[in-house]
Amino acid sequence: RIPGSEVVQLYVSGKDSTVPRAVKELKGFAKVFLNPGEKKTVTMELCARDFAYYETKIHDWYTPSGTYEIQIGHASDDIRETDKRPRGG
Repeated sequence: RIPGSEVVQLYVSGKDSTVPRAVKELKGFAKVFLNPGEKKTVTMELCARDFAYYETKIHDWYTPSGTYEIQIGHASDDIRETDKRPRGG
């Protein structure tokens, strides 16, 4: 066994979106170096803008109300943890 690394990626997915958006949007990532058998906790913070999109009608960022799914994984097609959270507009 040899030391290695893992990239942890955080995605946000708007489940109730009424406007066309990406299925999931990458909002954070961290590379972690690990020794054999080692585990580490990775912390990432989201801000209000991470849930928003640029609305041309108001010329500003807008966060619609609804449910957002937070996804954590190794890659966009390798999601390992999910959590749903409501967010006000």
